[in-house]
Amino acid sequence: MPVKSPTLLPRRGARTHSENYTWDDLKAEAFGEMDMLPWNFYRMTFEEFHLKRKGLFNLRVERLHEVRLICFFAASGNLKKGTRIEQLFPLPGDKNYNKKITAERYKELKSVIEKMVPPELPKRTKNVSRAQT
Repeated sequence: MPVKSPTLLPRRGARTHSENYTWDDLKAEAFGEMDMLPWNFYRMTFEEFHLKRKGLFNLRVERLHEVRLICFFAASGNLKKGTRIEQLFPLPGDKNYNKKITAERYKELKSVIEKMVPPELPKRTKNVSRAQT
């Protein structure tokens, strides 16, 4: 049974995190999410680790920008005229990123997604093998 270290580190800087960050949390993020090897992690200074973590976060946000662009073009035929990409899929760095989605907006987005999803394919009634054809 692992023992938690009493050393507390500052959280990621987001205002939503009220808990403290322990040494075990830091190692779990390094070895898990960041896929670092232990000997590379222990050789880094805290500043180097923070910069690597920030760079990986920025890389993930850039990938989400690409996904957002694809989603926007896929849904563009079903959206109201004048809908901006940031309204459909807000990301860190956007003006309205921290604003919560209203129930009305949620229903609107849900209906757009339902229009895009194809209806279920009919299920086979008879299992035909290749040998029978």
